[in-house]
Amino acid sequence: MGRRHGVIRGFIFVLFLLLCATAAANVSREEQSHAREGGGAQATAEPSFSLLSVCKQEAHKLCPRQEHSPLKCLLHHFASSRSGPGINEARNLASANPHRRSYRNTAFFNRECAAWLRAREECVSFVRRAGYCRDDETARECLRRIPQHVLRPSCRNSAYYNSVLLYGKMKQQQQQESVSQDSSA
Repeated sequence: MGRRHGVIRGFIFVLFLLLCATAAANVSREEQSHAREGGGAQATAEPSFSLLSVCKQEAHKLCPRQEHSPLKCLLHHFASSRSGPGINEARNLASANPHRRSYRNTAFFNRECAAWLRAREECVSFVRRAGYCRDDETARECLRRIPQHVLRPSCRNSAYYNSVLLYGKMKQQQQQESVSQDSSA
């Protein structure tokens, strides 16, 4: 039993490393295409593995008082910025009255953050509308459970989706290690 357990742990570790490498490669590919487009902020030295780490500046700027639910706040601002006036119109409104702050005038997202938020929106709305998610599970749990081939490529090939899978694998590994430590004690 001990040898079998060691083989399983080794397999899980290798799987974890492969997922990390895949997520890092996807982030690297996105950064390269972003650099070719000549866009925005410089690439960070470390790849990001969560939406909130990618959108840290936006969360800090737009949601400073939302310590417990910054994602909800970011999603609200992102939806507002997409349904509001275009960037140029928003800048004109802001320059006409600089003391007036509205969600639409402040919700400017860097390209990487916007890409993650769009991918999240694509993934979550698709699985919910298609009825793949159960009532008792989160969208992230649902995305981990359903087969990848069911998802649209814009979701399946995104850094956001890879982060959802990676987090699930890490959580599963931690639970298995916890169970094995409890049983050996």
